[in-house]
Amino acid sequence: MDKTQALANGTTSKHPRQVLLYLKRKYGIKPKDIDAYAINFDPKLLLPSIRRGFVVSTFEDLITKGVGLGLFQGGLISKGLGALRAGLLYLRGDYLDLAHRFVRFVIRSIGEDAPEDIRIIPVIHHLAHAVSAYYFSGFNNATVLTVDGYGEFEATVIWRVRDGEFEKVASIPTVYGSLGLLYEGVSIKVGYETLEGPGKVMGLAPYGKASKYYERLKSFIRFDDMDYPFRFDVPGRWRVKGSSDADYRLPYKFIANALYSDAHVPWSPHGDLHPDAVDLAWVVQAVTEETMLNLARWAREHTGEDRLALAGGVALNAKANMVIHYAKIFNDIFIFPAANDAGGPIGAAAWVYEHVLGGKMKRQRLRTVYLGPGYGDDEVRRVVERGGWDAKYIGDDVNEVVDLVVKGHVVAWYQGRAELGPRALSNRSIIADPRRSPLQQGIHVILGTQPKGISQLQNPSSNGTTKAQGIRHKEGRENPL
Repeated sequence: MDKTQALANGTTSKHPRQVLLYLKRKYGIKPKDIDAYAINFDPKLLLPSIRRGFVVSTFEDLITKGVGLGLFQGGLISKGLGALRAGLLYLRGDYLDLAHRFVRFVIRSIGEDAPEDIRIIPVIHHLAHAVSAYYFSGFNNATVLTVDGYGEFEATVIWRVRDGEFEKVASIPTVYGSLGLLYEGVSIKVGYETLEGPGKVMGLAPYGKASKYYERLKSFIRFDDMDYPFRFDVPGRWRVKGSSDADYRLPYKFIANALYSDAHVPWSPHGDLHPDAVDLAWVVQAVTEETMLNLARWAREHTGEDRLALAGGVALNAKANMVIHYAKIFNDIFIFPAANDAGGPIGAAAWVYEHVLGGKMKRQRLRTVYLGPGYGDDEVRRVVERGGWDAKYIGDDVNEVVDLVVKGHVVAWYQGRAELGPRALSNRSIIADPRRSPLQQGIHVILGTQPKGISQLQNPSSNGTTKAQGIRHKEGRENPL
């Protein structure tokens, strides 16, 4: 879980505590056994105003969660002096000092002694993404694309990696090349909240079509730029290193307003589809696919490597990844499962392990995503009994589950260890009959999501088996698998 998710779930101090307890319980690793802590951005690359903003927002959140002065040990006077020191941290924008104090606080909260020589090592945001994609791809040499909203100040980076050495081939600053902020800006126009929209808009896009919005959006992008593989060309003067988050978002707000001048489409994402909503979704998805394809071609030509690894939030756009795959630009492609910022700390840790601590990462493909917590039958049984639910053990026989689905029930499917990354890959899933329209709507109301195109096998055979050839959406548009 990254910091954004932790803040959203109100678990800023609770989650790291659970991580340390899990390491201790499952692997016998105690805080004193940890050589270093890695974070997936480097505060030194941020302007002081942004660093101060990080310090303030983090400290304010810690206060609301009851942590606040707990970062400073001693009596009331000592804590008061600690708060004064926090003010000095703000003036300097010293985020790492606050991070050191937070780690010590969490260690003490689980009853362990906090070492004084804790090492916290920052890793550049896009480098952390690139490392997560490369080290778990199984490639020795590769092209790596990292594409997201933004890191310290850049949003799109092309890397050439050979035997673990990372060379930055091209870097596009956020104000010129953020597909993530573009997608988010259009998602807000469609009617979704920040961070909520991209996955839902990708699912909404097949209901749309080419429209007036397509040429409007295409008018802002240049593929023939001499400085970058692509760039968004927006009127005005934009600072490559902005003084605030808003500075980076302004070009994309300009584009979104040029596409649709009102605050958002007048519809409910839980109601009937609106033509402007689906057409805006279609256009931002189409342009994202075109841009990613162009970026991949440019990268292949300029790196000379025929294997591709992808990370960054935009690498979660499965349809854009499909376009690159079917273009056969590269001989092999790997996408890190936790491609968004939740996977950044994994890359940061891998970088620190090999390039700072002197370890050696194994060069092998990640073969499973089932790396999260898992619970045995006894633990599950205790939870069921404590909840007072009507339950019975059915073992490996799924026929009873099939009967429930056929009768129109919605099944919460839980088995094994949780998946790495924001995908439901059969261990944590919702199962229902997609042919039942009222049931579809009920599921989306439960989950708080927009109804998406139904995915179903296309050509059932006479013997009851099926052959998956594609995904046919409700309105007949077909996407290859």
